[in-house]
Amino acid sequence: MSNKKWPTVVKRALVIDQSPKMLNDRNWKYGFMDYTSENYHEKCQERPHVHETFAGLDDDVYAKLMKAKEEDPFNRKDNVDLLENHMSLDWRKVIENASIPITFFIAKESPYYREGYEKLLEEKNDQVDSFIMSPTGHVIMAEIPKQFNSKLKDILG
Repeated sequence: MSNKKWPTVVKRALVIDQSPKMLNDRNWKYGFMDYTSENYHEKCQERPHVHETFAGLDDDVYAKLMKAKEEDPFNRKDNVDLLENHMSLDWRKVIENASIPITFFIAKESPYYREGYEKLLEEKNDQVDSFIMSPTGHVIMAEIPKQFNSKLKDILG
């Protein structure tokens, strides 16, 4: 929607290793790990016991990450409401009906999501495209920054 009163603010969306629907069910197998509407309230209370990265981070990136975590730690218990809300949302219809380009960066070795959902979304909206990135886990831009930045440069021109 774009007019003088409500200008278009977002011109493009980049989605990095994130399924549009976090909860799995019998018709959707691309959600976050094994989370479902029946178990996500309980599972949001604890951090998943997986390695977010595939091959780890280089020393410089890791040092910067640890400094940022120390300066501004994320407290899961204080943010359970945020996590539960995020888990409960389903963005598929928004993406199917989007009029802006949306690019999904899929992490081939993600511990959280299985690839495949991006193809379903591409079939529903020609504004959607995707890149499968490898070798990388969830933290694509920190694990393989040169590959990620190269794709980003291609997209943004």
